[in-house]
Amino acid sequence: MKWKNLLQVLSILAFLSSCQSEYERQIDHAKKLVEKERGLLNQLNELETVSYSYTTLEAIQKELSFRAHLSGNEELFNEEIADYRTDCEIKAGDSQKLISKFP
Repeated sequence: MKWKNLLQVLSILAFLSSCQSEYERQIDHAKKLVEKERGLLNQLNELETVSYSYTTLEAIQKELSFRAHLSGNEELFNEEIADYRTDCEIKAGDSQKLISKFP
């Protein structure tokens, strides 16, 4: 009987520890969308992809809004995604710096 109770407790603990919260799932998916958005913004200089890029960017914005709503805390979600966007922009700017001291 003790083994059965111990097994139940262990299975419940394993289940609870492996669950990812809805908020974390939405944040992870939103970060992937932000990366896709950054890629599209970089491609906007090409004329043949402009209309496709704008419609895709609108779809990404709508999905980010939907994900924010699903997360359960829209304000915190939007702040975290804004911070992630800023980090991506900073990283993109750092990669364009020259490493050598020669022009």
